[in-house]
Amino acid sequence: MRSHSVTLLSFDIKNRYHFTNKNIPEFWKTWTAKFRKNVNKHVAINGYTDDAGIANEFAKHFKGVFCNSVDDNTAKESFIRMRDEYLADSEQVNYECVDSVTVELIDRSIRRMKKGKACGPDDLCAEHLIFAHPSLIMHLKLLFQLMLIHGFVPTDFGNGISIPLIKDKTGNINNMDNYRAITLSPVISKLFEMVILDICNDFLSTDSLQFGFKDTIGCTDAIFTLKSTISYFADRGSSVFVASLDISKAFDRVNHFKLYNSLLRAGIPVTIVVVLCDWYSKLSYAVKWNSAISQHFVVGSGVRQGSCLSPAIFNVFINVFILELRKLKCGCHVNQLFLGCLLYADDIILLSPSVGGLQSMLDKCYEVSCSVSLMFNVSKCRCMVIGKMYNATISPLLIGNLQIEWCNYIKYLGVYIVNCKRVKFDISPVKRSFYTACNSIFSHSSGTSEIAILTLQESYSLSVLLYAAPALTLQNKQIDELNACWNSIFRKIFGYRRYESVKDVIYGLGRVNLKHLLLLRTVKFYKRLYLRSGLLHDIFWAFMMFNSDDCTRSVLIPLHVAVRNVLCKFYDYVHS
Repeated sequence: MRSHSVTLLSFDIKNRYHFTNKNIPEFWKTWTAKFRKNVNKHVAINGYTDDAGIANEFAKHFKGVFCNSVDDNTAKESFIRMRDEYLADSEQVNYECVDSVTVELIDRSIRRMKKGKACGPDDLCAEHLIFAHPSLIMHLKLLFQLMLIHGFVPTDFGNGISIPLIKDKTGNINNMDNYRAITLSPVISKLFEMVILDICNDFLSTDSLQFGFKDTIGCTDAIFTLKSTISYFADRGSSVFVASLDISKAFDRVNHFKLYNSLLRAGIPVTIVVVLCDWYSKLSYAVKWNSAISQHFVVGSGVRQGSCLSPAIFNVFINVFILELRKLKCGCHVNQLFLGCLLYADDIILLSPSVGGLQSMLDKCYEVSCSVSLMFNVSKCRCMVIGKMYNATISPLLIGNLQIEWCNYIKYLGVYIVNCKRVKFDISPVKRSFYTACNSIFSHSSGTSEIAILTLQESYSLSVLLYAAPALTLQNKQIDELNACWNSIFRKIFGYRRYESVKDVIYGLGRVNLKHLLLLRTVKFYKRLYLRSGLLHDIFWAFMMFNSDDCTRSVLIPLHVAVRNVLCKFYDYVHS
């Protein structure tokens, strides 16, 4: 007799909410650290098997990724001229910037630091600041103010420890290209970056078509914008020509002097730019492999790894792509709303209703990339057609002198968009990732109660299956497939056969099936869309109003208000 009858019905729903509020990335990080084998023990890099030799080989490899910004004399001289002009005209602003460093700001920044992180080269962690005597804040305030006044940071602020992490554990663990580096920085430098980020927050805003590294938007919003734009043209019998561009080592190859110029043009106080200039001139990293540490090497380009400030200033630097593409007057427009390019950090998507327009946009991107000293990785760039011409034979497009081939699908932010007459997504990779996550939990949960296993699967595997689901246009067959995936988890946990229904178990536990979970997330997403202003809100109105006459528009406006109220009430009802 199955053991889920009385025990399951007595399950406390508060425990379920306790688990669902967990930090999902942190969970998988802890899970991996505990249960996965340490592959570092069996690695041989370029013939070296000892820790010191491997660390030095990685140091040589990572050093080759960077370039030397000082070699570009034109960019250096341009920055010096611009810096001197701003220093002559910004004396009052400089004093205001220094005065902005207050005890309250530093205390607030310390409280925002995350606990449980690894120590940097200084062997200090966030807990040393969080639990320190309050008088430390006054000393830090004086230190940070002096650094801004003199445009100088300690040499140790530039030190970092890079740790290679394997990308694909099923790939070749002896290939250095299969590794990426994370860098640990001194904790005081992290705090100083948080202070700078707070002071400069008003100047670090970028175009609404940039979705990366922003607090209120993310991958789901970018995918929704992409899908909505393509659907608008495809549903009206037109075609959309899509290009997915990849910038080679974008974060590591940023020219420092061109970055400083971008920050000055964005309105960042010259005092802070001068401090960053001194700071970036002292960057040096060493690689740690197990217990061995390599020799330090100088870093002459790129934004600092592991920095809370780096994503924001990188967005400012890369924002020039959007500005130049807007001026081009090419690409997809809906009711005079430009939607011809979407950026998520350095991932660029171009959308055009014509092949010629897409080629012009590619030419402009290549021109901009040359001006900011970045290069495109053509081997990872793709072109695709969605619409009535999806099966047409088109000559390869060019970026610079290199060809970009047409393909049958594009992977964007974890979802696969298929070359078709209408917008269509491939859910097969999602299903594989979901089963991988589920099996990882099942393989280490023998002897655990059914409710505990189900709670883990709900909290940490279900999110894989429903990733970006509100932004996708899924066919009924695809929704049924996802629902079958989720039902199979109930069958495995509670011992049901493949042909037996688990509907009663799901409802008896106070759950709903995946179709209703998908509906709930979609309603929640659209509620957020209706209640806030911004690009997504403008997209909705552009699509609704574009083909409407004056009479229809007079009805749509009050209808929009009514829909907002109904949607909010419906979400609150379903959620309760």
